Amino acid sequence: MFDRYIRKKMKIRYIRIMSIIMSLLLIMLSGGCKSKQEGNVVKQEITVFAAASLTESLQEIVKLFEKENPEVKVKLNLDSTSRLRLQIEQGVEGDVFFSANKTHYDALKKEGYITKGQALLYNSMVVIVPKNNPAHIEKVEDLQNKCKLVLALKEVPAGDYARKIIHSLSGSIGAEFEKKVLNNIVSEENNVKQVVNKVVMGEADAAFVYSSDITQSVKDKVKVVEIAPKYNVRAEYFIGKLKAKNENQYIKKIYSFLIGEEAQNIFKKYGFNSIK
Repeated sequence: MFDRYIRKKMKIRYIRIMSIIMSLLLIMLSGGCKSKQEGNVVKQEITVFAAASLTESLQEIVKLFEKENPEVKVKLNLDSTSRLRLQIEQGVEGDVFFSANKTHYDALKKEGYITKGQALLYNSMVVIVPKNNPAHIEKVEDLQNKCKLVLALKEVPAGDYARKIIHSLSGSIGAEFEKKVLNNIVSEENNVKQVVNKVVMGEADAAFVYSSDITQSVKDKVKVVEIAPKYNVRAEYFIGKLKAKNENQYIKKIYSFLIGEEAQNIFKKYGFNSIK
């Protein structure tokens, strides 16, 4: 039995490593600010690396930016912050980086990859369960009961925040709470959008996600269990301009646009709060 467990863990690790390698290879072929021809028009292409939790808001912001700047094509590279950081450190070229926590932002800044940046947004966490709630989870305390719990990987900001909340709750509910909850984990995902999908598809009884993940396409398929503010986290997002081989006006333009009022209003629409 122990050998089977080891083989299973090694297989999972191998799949994750191969997934990262394939992602790096694909992105390295297309990353960074460059020109791209669409029909007879040559457009300046800009690559934005962003945490997966920003997917819907950034897609809308990019459409608006491209409408106002038809000479520019923006490519979004959306994944967990930890995987995006690894891509940047491995030489994948990009122009702007959106981090879902300070740790990965600070690391890239210290390593010289970020030339300019700031804290921009903040978020909080909630627990979601399927609409039919098969495990009867009505409050966070119920997570210690038998259920299929899904989190993001520990190195992913959403996974790290979830574990901090569980630890904080155990201080009030009891030391056994943390152990019982962590024992209920059946899957750890590469990013928070994959965590959401596990619940939507009925493969999990509960999951920790950002409050902003309760989008229009999700809200009718899940129930939300709120986490009291004293146990919750302030999940801050940082934006950074990446060091570029060929600095140009378009990189500066999209950076300014992303921190500007129009973009901030869209982020707010999707459940994010602005850091003044």
